[in-house]
Amino acid sequence: MTTAELTQNYPPPQAVVAIANGKMPLPADPQKRAVLEQLAERYKAKLEKKGVGDSKIPQAENIPIEDLLSPAEIRTIRKGTPGEKTKLFQSMPPEKLQKVVFALPQGARRGLFAFVPADVRRKMLEASAPQQVVAHDLSEGKLYRAIYSERQLDEVLTDFWFNHFNVYLDKGADPVSGHRL
Repeated sequence: MTTAELTQNYPPPQAVVAIANGKMPLPADPQKRAVLEQLAERYKAKLEKKGVGDSKIPQAENIPIEDLLSPAEIRTIRKGTPGEKTKLFQSMPPEKLQKVVFALPQGARRGLFAFVPADVRRKMLEASAPQQVVAHDLSEGKLYRAIYSERQLDEVLTDFWFNHFNVYLDKGADPVSGHRL
């Protein structure tokens, strides 16, 4: 993807701020729109806690977790084994899963991240920090190539030279183009 496509599909924090301030329109895609509305609301809530600003942005659907899940399902999420939690998330239809992911507090999402299925992990990451999906995909692909390669020494040397000659992904904005890497 080009930088513009990456920014459109996986908006960085600057895009969320622009949307919250009304300087950038919300996307037409309902799923992306819901994610960005949620992220913009979090940004506005942080500003309100600091006593700064009052920007107008449409409110995303905030459904309490108790309205989405039964008490037994909530108990499973809080105190169940990793296998039980995985089974619960895999049994949910996609639209319910997305609502549950949005309804979970960010700390709870992080706690579930380690053992939920890959597609659920991706949705959780998109819900909390969409720009990190790209970095996650890159590191996951690199790891899978290294694990399943028939040439392990080649992978070790590739990793060494890659780290030696490349700029760290989270270093910051590219000074030439002004875009994040």
